[in-house]
This record gives sequence, C-alpha cells and structure tokens, in this order.
Amino acid sequence: NKKVIFDVMPRAQIADSLAETYRYFHWELEFADIFEINSGFDLILGNPPWVKVLWKEGGVLADNSPNIAINKLSASKVDFLREEIFKNNQKLKNVYLQEYENAQSTQNFINTIVNFPILKSVQTNLYKCFICHGLMLRSNSGVVGLINENGLFDDPDGGSFRAYLFPALRYHFQFFNEWPLFDTSGVGHDKKFCINIFGKNKGEASFISIANLFHPKTIDESLSGNDFPKKGVGIKDDNGKWNIHGFSDRVLNLGETELKIFAELYLSSNSPSIESLIPNLQMSQLVSVLEKMTKNSRKTALMTKASASRMYDQTNAEKKTKEIKTEVSFQNDIEDFFISGSMLFVANPLYKTPNRVCVKNSDFSVVDLLTINDDYRPRSLFKRWLLESYLKNRRISPFGGYHRNKYRLAYRNMAKQVRERTFIPAIIPPGVAHINGIVSVEFENCESLISASALWFSVVIDFYIKTTGKENLNSIWENLPFKSANLAQKARVILLTCLTDDYSELWEKSFTESIKNERWAKDDPRLSNLRFSSLRNEWKQNFSLRTDFERRQALIEIDVLASIELGLSLEELISIYKVQFPVMRQYESDTWYDQKGRIVFTSSKGLIGVGLDRKFNKKNEFTITIKDGVFIDGSEQIIKLKAGTEEKPWNEESGQIGWEDIKDLKSGIVTKTYMDDTVPDGPVERTIEYHAPFDRCDREEDYRVVWAEFERRFGKTKE
Repeated sequence: NKKVIFDVMPRAQIADSLAETYRYFHWELEFADIFEINSGFDLILGNPPWVKVLWKEGGVLADNSPNIAINKLSASKVDFLREEIFKNNQKLKNVYLQEYENAQSTQNFINTIVNFPILKSVQTNLYKCFICHGLMLRSNSGVVGLINENGLFDDPDGGSFRAYLFPALRYHFQFFNEWPLFDTSGVGHDKKFCINIFGKNKGEASFISIANLFHPKTIDESLSGNDFPKKGVGIKDDNGKWNIHGFSDRVLNLGETELKIFAELYLSSNSPSIESLIPNLQMSQLVSVLEKMTKNSRKTALMTKASASRMYDQTNAEKKTKEIKTEVSFQNDIEDFFISGSMLFVANPLYKTPNRVCVKNSDFSVVDLLTINDDYRPRSLFKRWLLESYLKNRRISPFGGYHRNKYRLAYRNMAKQVRERTFIPAIIPPGVAHINGIVSVEFENCESLISASALWFSVVIDFYIKTTGKENLNSIWENLPFKSANLAQKARVILLTCLTDDYSELWEKSFTESIKNERWAKDDPRLSNLRFSSLRNEWKQNFSLRTDFERRQALIEIDVLASIELGLSLEELISIYKVQFPVMRQYESDTWYDQKGRIVFTSSKGLIGVGLDRKFNKKNEFTITIKDGVFIDGSEQIIKLKAGTEEKPWNEESGQIGWEDIKDLKSGIVTKTYMDDTVPDGPVERTIEYHAPFDRCDREEDYRVVWAEFERRFGKTKE
C-alpha cells in the first residue's frame, strides 16, 4: 500500500506524482513488498531498447512540416526553418520545448556518474542502463536474462563495464540476424546481437560463450553434448546455408586463463584479463590459434614506429572547410586523386574504379590489371577545392613531410563480419588521399611497411579481425600482430602491390637480388618461375602479378607463410578457413579459371562484370564468340548444338552464350568483346580471350601443397 509509505516518506509521494507525469517507473516503490521480503526479483527477462537517447528536433517539427522528414533536410536547414514554423504555431513551440526538456533530462540522467557509475567512459545506450538496473533489481540468488546489442563485449573502452559484468555472467550467446529472428526492416540482416544470462556474483569470471549463432536451436544442440557436426563445422554448412546445427565444440568455457589470452591479444598492454573482449570464435579449438598468435608475435604499435590517419572527414571537408569537393573524373595531378574503400581489396590498390556516375556503393567497376597502362590511376571521387584551406589542414607526418606523401598501408574502416573478407588492406602510393572510410598507416621505413603487409594480407590476420567482432576498425592496427617479413613474404607483397609506376620507388627500395631465386610453391603451367628469375632492380610493368590465377596463388602462399611465422599448424590454418570464411569458401567453389589464368566465371558478388554471366543476359552490352570449341565426351551441349566434337568443332559469332553453355569445353577459345570505361581514354572496345579447358581451385588442397613445399624449403615447422 503506497499510502502507508507516503505517510512515512512524503517525498515518495512527490516522486510518485512526477512518475505519473513523466512515465518514470520506481521499481522499489511499486514493488516495495518484494524488495522488503526478498531483496529483489528472482527472475528478470527483457529485450530493452537498443537506442541512444538523442534529441532529434526534426521529428517534432515534421508533425507540422512533413517535408522535413520526407526530404531528409539537413540540420542546418532545419535550424533555418525552425523560427519560421514557431512564428505561426505557438502550440507546436510549446510541445517542442517540452519534448526537448524531456530528452535533455533523460540524457542527463543516464549520463550522470552518480546514477550509472559503471558506465563511466562508455558510450551510453539504453540497453546498457537496463543491464545495470537489472542486476541491481535482482535478489541475491536472482537470474537476469536480456537480449541486447553485442557492443559492450567488443568495445575497447568498455573494460570496466565488462569487469563489472563478468563475475555475474553465466552464458553469452552471440547472434547474427541472417536467419532472420528480427524483422530486417528494423534490425539489419547482418546485425549482431546477444543473449546474456546473469546469476549471482561469484567474484571471478567463469561463463559459457557460443558465437556466430543464427537460431536458438543451435544452443540446445551444442549444450546437449552432441559431438557430431551434422552439416559441417563452419559458419555456413556444407550446403552453403547459415549453419544452425549445434555440436559440443561450439561451446567455449571461458575463465581467467582464456580471458588473459584475449586481453593480451586485443587490448592495450597490461590490461586486466577481467576487462577482455569476448571473441567471435566458432569452435573451442580456435582458442589455441589465438594463444599462438599472442606467443609468437608482438603488437604493431610496440614493434615499429607508425602513425595512422583517416585523412578527410567527407562531410566536414566538403561542407565546412571546403578542402575537397565531389568530382568523379580521372585526374592528371595526383594531388587531386582521392580514393574510397570500395576501390581497394586485399593486396590490390587498383581493385575498382568509380563509374562516370557514382552515387552508390554498386557504382564501381572492376579494373582489369592485364589491360591498364603503367601510369594508370582510377577515377577520383573528389578533388581539391579551396587551395588555402587544403594547404592549411594537411596532416604532418611524424617522420617528416606530410602523411599524404608516404607509402601507406591502408584498410577499409568499416568491416562486415559475414563477407568474403572482413579486413581489406592494400598499400597506397605517395600523393594519394582518401576520405574517412579508409584508415592509412605510415611506417618509419619500407621494411616495416612490407612486414606489416605480409601479415595483414593473410587470412590469419583477417581471422583475428573477425574474432573481435568489430565493425568499425579505426585504430585496430595498433594491436595487430607484427613480425619482420622473410624474403619469401617480401617477394610476394611487392609482386602483388607494385602494379604501376606509382610504386617504382617502393619496388626499388624493397627489391634484392636474392628475390630472383624465389619460386612458386605449386606446379602449374599458369605459374611460371620466370616471374621471379627475370626480375630486376628497376621496376617494369611486366614484373607485377596481373592474372587472377597468379594473384590468388600469391595470396595462398602469403597465408601459409604468415601461419608458419605465427606458429600455427597446417590443420589450424585450414580450420580457420573452413570455419570462419564461409562466403570466401562459397565463392572459391564456384570460380573458374581458363588456361591463361583469367577468371572465366565467378559467383563472387564483388566481381560483377568479370568473365561471363551464368546464363546469357542480353542487358549486358558484350558479345561472345566461340572458336574451335570441343566439348568433353558425353556433354549435352554436343547434342543441343549438333557440334562441338573433334570432327565438327563449335564455331559461333555474336552468340547468346553464357557460362553454362561453355563450361564443358575441353579445348577452344571463347572471346568476349565489350566497351571498357575504366580507363582515361574510354570507353574503348576490348576483346578478352578465354582458353579452354576451365577448372576450379581447391584452397584447402592448395594449402596442403604449399605448406609441404615450404616445409621442404625451410625445414620442419614448429607446431
């Protein structure tokens, strides 16, 4: 009976009255008997709001002027319209001020250290406040189960909050919404969230974690002791579907020992283990991989002098300082050359170029490395604007000169955990600038740059990035493992990177005569060892790796070399690939190469326009011709075409031909003629030849072959 309480505590009546007005909920007041008898609730369940409390005046003003919301007017335009709206609507002004008062008061309340001391230095979100409140409202033996975003478990600044939570945490189940479990109109398909169950504070961390979940049934199957993975152990199953099948190795039992490994790997030096991040690990065996990475390397920031920058904040640099302006065009002056994340891929600084009209992420075309000139640069998205502002705000390099005028190791700042690759690094040359979708790291010397690249280009470091669960990578480079590169690593890094004369200086600084003695670690007619033996100190265009097959092989060898340097075993490398790279495996299984090393067909969504379409698509403006095509015995195409044999080869010009029509060819030449608009003098007509037969690669088998060859060269590796 609240009246009894009010008689004893008059201030409680005031609080109750305010709660009626502002919709507060005073738990101890409403459930005074429970707190008196039981000290709190025995069970608390909830899905608290995953939102930051922000004042958004546009939403209030849009009730009177809908065009504010419809046209998504900028804050500056809303600011201009506000007073005009208020002149004609005093009632709306009163509502506006009341809403502002409520929002500001709520912000002040949840950001006040007195109310939520454990959230000090943590970016506040309502779900974090609910977690704190839930633990406060439970009884001494109470259980709290909440669904919330995963951010508090992978936020480097959230250490003190995790230290508070871990002793009470019993279960941590991390999900992606790919199934989906939530409506994707509100929660994105790749959104990461988690279920956390808390119990009594035990004074130390000891809890179960299961990551990369898509459906709750996986939890039941994993905890039931099912030892046999029904459809594979990876994030995707053997049928290429999101893996919802559980097995006991999915369960990670985390305590002081494991958290210490994670803290050493993910956090700054000397961070307490109780503040560690929780990695996204598919299987418990992968903990040993992280332990070896910690043991056999040091962090980049501790091993070499380096400095990073995101260079130009696009909004600020365009609208406020006017240092740059949008202009999609080829630029003669490298000072006017700006790139974005879509233009880079792993070890490839010339991955894509913006289209003439470039307004969305898909408006980029793949650059054909076999056809570009030695002075090629893609289109730039921006150029310098007000010269005085541009010169005034140039970033100074700690190593002398300007950051922009150095070779740098750049990577996309935003990461997607369930894409082909999560970490996308490439070396960019002096003069190239970028917007804040990229982070570029300059090193004190070329040797450190090449050494960092030799690891960063590998799936091993990408695995590290995936385990962090981070989507905004920012300064993650500081904690990445670092080791000096050996000769084999250096050779492959510069062969992949030095694609144009913008890289000639890097080549000449990095090249040594001993690189000429390097050899491929796999025998294949498409891999000539003249690639190494013909190299010279002065860079030439034909030195670099340009065919799809060669570049893939070089990255395979970089993966193996990185694994050996970090003390991993062959089986651990293969497990990393099988378990944590489902999209990459899917693409590899359906990417086909011709006998000259070109991709003739791929299902990769990142390589649209490369090779042929699966079926002929008349929307694509290219023509296909077949010359002397001969199919394998028994091919249905022979019957369909009444041609394609040794006696009667298939010849056709400008045919309606797709990949499914030619995949069975055992000899012959397929030509694709199209208009190439990725070059400065474009569009130009270009013809590509694909030489049959066509084959796929097996990455796992290639790892085994390459590993065995490097073991033969270097001696038995330590596991």
